[in-house]
Amino acid sequence: MGSEETGINAASGHDGLPSETVPRSQKEREPYHAIILDTDNGPDWLSRTANRFLYSTKGTALLQKWLLPGGTLSVWSASSVSTYYALLQRHFPVVLEKAVLEKTGQSSHYYLAFKTKAEPFSAC
Repeated sequence: MGSEETGINAASGHDGLPSETVPRSQKEREPYHAIILDTDNGPDWLSRTANRFLYSTKGTALLQKWLLPGGTLSVWSASSVSTYYALLQRHFPVVLEKAVLEKTGQSSHYYLAFKTKAEPFSAC
């Protein structure tokens, strides 16, 4: 897919994000209901060092800012990362970490951070 199809601006970054992660008209777009990150292997196992920003304090604050009230950030990680969980807790009122056994037999971890004060899922 080209940049026109995906809405990705591969030419330049925005607010420190790697350029390929930035929606084309970031300053004019509406906030998101959800942001889903399946980048690298999680915050402590990067395939591309440029993605470190996504898991930083500034990057997490920016992702939180891009969400609508009540919006959700979902992040996949190959392993549990307590420091990232703590970082999410500083930016979101409700954060859940769920370990899931994949079909391959390996476990994956999902972080769900909610921009709301009420826990959205009692069954998680």
